[in-house]
Amino acid sequence: MKAGLLAREGAALRDMADRLEIREVLERYFFGDDRGDAESLNQCLTVDAEARYDMGGAEPVAVKGRAAIVSAIVDATSQRLGVNHLLSNTRIEVEGDRATADSYAIANVVVGDANAGRVLVRGIQYLDEFVRTDEGWRIKTRIHKALWQYEAPATAPGIP
Repeated sequence: MKAGLLAREGAALRDMADRLEIREVLERYFFGDDRGDAESLNQCLTVDAEARYDMGGAEPVAVKGRAAIVSAIVDATSQRLGVNHLLSNTRIEVEGDRATADSYAIANVVVGDANAGRVLVRGIQYLDEFVRTDEGWRIKTRIHKALWQYEAPATAPGIP
């Protein structure tokens, strides 16, 4: 009986550790996206990762390969005045060396110029497939679904 209890506790601890590591990958990805930090983004994706981004057009933008995904994100971030992703609800399911995550986020993106910019606020759902690698959990497939969006004028930071 004691061995069975230890096995269950060990499995539960492993599951919690896996979920925590996957959550950290999601947070690192958003940090890398917000800063245009290629090194952080590279630590989140498999070499053969694939992503589909709903950018409001008729078809999602498909990008294949870690290098192409990271390059596209870094390029997009460099064209913005500011960006911040706020990760909220996330459901993570782990099965052996594979996992899925269904996450919701709000992205605040400042575009335009410093005097006439706009803030785009978008609700996004991310559907991710993860694999366990020698380096840890990595995103193998990412689907970005835009759920809603609104715009507002940007103003300079300041306390009234």
